[in-house]
Amino acid sequence: MAWYVPVFLRVLLAHGFYPWVSKHVVMKHSLQKRHLLNFSFCAFVAILLAVWQGHPLFTKTALLIFVVGIANGWAAYCQWKAIGISLSRNSLFTFLDDVIAMGLSYFILQESKFLNLQSGAGILLSLTAVALLAVRDYQNKKGGNREESVGARLLVFYFYVGFYSVVWGVATFLMKFWGTEEVPVTTFLAGWYAGAWVGSLSIFLYAKWRYSQINPPFTKRDFGYVVIMGSTILIALALGYMSYERAPQTIVQPIFLVSEMALPAIIGLFGFAERKGFKLADWLLIALGITGGAMVGLSYHG
Repeated sequence: MAWYVPVFLRVLLAHGFYPWVSKHVVMKHSLQKRHLLNFSFCAFVAILLAVWQGHPLFTKTALLIFVVGIANGWAAYCQWKAIGISLSRNSLFTFLDDVIAMGLSYFILQESKFLNLQSGAGILLSLTAVALLAVRDYQNKKGGNREESVGARLLVFYFYVGFYSVVWGVATFLMKFWGTEEVPVTTFLAGWYAGAWVGSLSIFLYAKWRYSQINPPFTKRDFGYVVIMGSTILIALALGYMSYERAPQTIVQPIFLVSEMALPAIIGLFGFAERKGFKLADWLLIALGITGGAMVGLSYHG
C-alpha cells in the first residue's frame, strides 16, 4: 500500500469526521462515563483483533505501550474538555504536539534532512500566533465580569491543551519508533487502548468519589455516539500507525498538522457557531496559526 493512502484516509476520518462526533459527545452529561465506555469499547475490539491475528500481547514493548496508553487516557480526557470549551480554538493548539514529535524525530531519528528554513519559519509563525492568542485570553481574564469568566475558562483550557500536547507529542514520536521496530499494528492497538482504559477508569473512579452526582441515564443515542466515536479513533489510530510505518515522520506529520488545524477549526467556527465569540484579532491569529502550519506542511521537497 502506498504511504499516502493511509495518510489521506486518516485525515478524512480523524480531522474531518471525528471532531464533529466528539463535539456532540463532550457537550453532554456524564463525560467521565462516556470517556470510560469509549475506551472500554476500543480496548475490547483492539485485544480481540490482536488475539485473532495471533500477535503477541505480553512483551516488553507491549508493556511500554500499555504504560504510555495510560497517559493517553488522561490526555484524551483533557482533549475532550478542551473541545468542550472551544473546538475551533483547540484546533490551533493541536500544532504543539506535532512540533514536539517532529523535534524528537529531528534529533533522535536523524530526520533533519527533511526539514528546511520554510518549515522552521512556519513553526515560528504558528507558535507566535499561539502565544499572542494566550496573551489575549489572559487579558480578557483581567477585564469585566463576563470577560473575566470567559478568560478564566480559557486559562483552564490552556492547561488541558498543554497536558495532552506533551503526552501526545512524545507518544507520536514513540509510535514512529515502534513502527520502525516492526511492532504489529494489532499489538500496538491492544497495548495502547488497554492502557487508555486504565487511565479512563482512574478518571471515572476519581470523579465518582469526588462528586458522587446523579446523572441522567444513557439513551440508545448516547451509546451510539460512544460506539461511533470509539470506532473512529480506533481506525484513525491504526491508519496513523500504518502511515508512520511507510514514510518519514517529518513528511507525514506536517500533513496531519495542517489538516488537524484547518478542518476542526472550520467545523467549530461554522458547524457549531463558535465564531460568535471571536473578534477580529482572534480571526487574524487563527489565520496566522494555520498559515504557519501550512508552511510546515508544504515545506517538504523530497
